Amino acid sequence: MMTCQRCLMDCGKRAGIGFCRLQSKLCLGANAVGIQRLSKLNKRLEMQLLELRRIIEEKENIAEMAKVENEELSRENQDLRRDIERLRKEFTDLPTAPVSLEPPSPYGSPADPTPTEEQQLDVLSETPETAPNSKEEELSLECRHCHEWFPGITQDELGLHEDSHRLCPYCTLICDGVEQTIFEDHVFSHEV
Repeated sequence: MMTCQRCLMDCGKRAGIGFCRLQSKLCLGANAVGIQRLSKLNKRLEMQLLELRRIIEEKENIAEMAKVENEELSRENQDLRRDIERLRKEFTDLPTAPVSLEPPSPYGSPADPTPTEEQQLDVLSETPETAPNSKEEELSLECRHCHEWFPGITQDELGLHEDSHRLCPYCTLICDGVEQTIFEDHVFSHEV
C-alpha cells in the first residue's frame, strides 16, 4: 500500500489506519490531477516553442532575402555609377556648337528669310475667329475679381457684375457663396 508522507503525519494525529488509507487515495488522486495539469502545461509550452521556432526561421528567411536584395541593389548601383561616368566622358568629348541667343524665327533660319510652304499655308488659313486680337476679343470684358470673360457686355454691366461679388476688404477674397457669419469671421480675423 502506498502512502504519502502527509498521510503518515496525519495518521499520527488521527486515530486508525482506515483514515490513512482514505487520505492516501485522496493524495494519489491529487497527484494524478497535478500530473494532468503539468502535461497540459508541457504541451502548451511545446506548442509555443514550435511557434517561436517557426517565427525565428521566418525572420531568418526574411533577413536572407533582404541581404540578397541588398547585394543586387549594390551591384545595380555600381553599374549605374559606371554608366554615369561613361556618359559624362562621352558628353565632355562632344564638340560644343555655338548657341544662338536670338529666338528662332517662325519663318525659318535668318539666312533664309522666305517662309516655308507650310508656314505660308498656316498664315493663309487663319480666319477672323482664329486670328489674334479679333473683334470679339475686343468686345469681351473681364471681371477684375473672378477673372471671368463676358463677351458683348457694356462697361456698366461689367460694373454691376463686379459689384455683385462679396469681397473681403482686406485680402479681396471672393466670398459669394459663404454664409454671413463665416464671412464676418473671416473679415475680423484680419484685425487680430
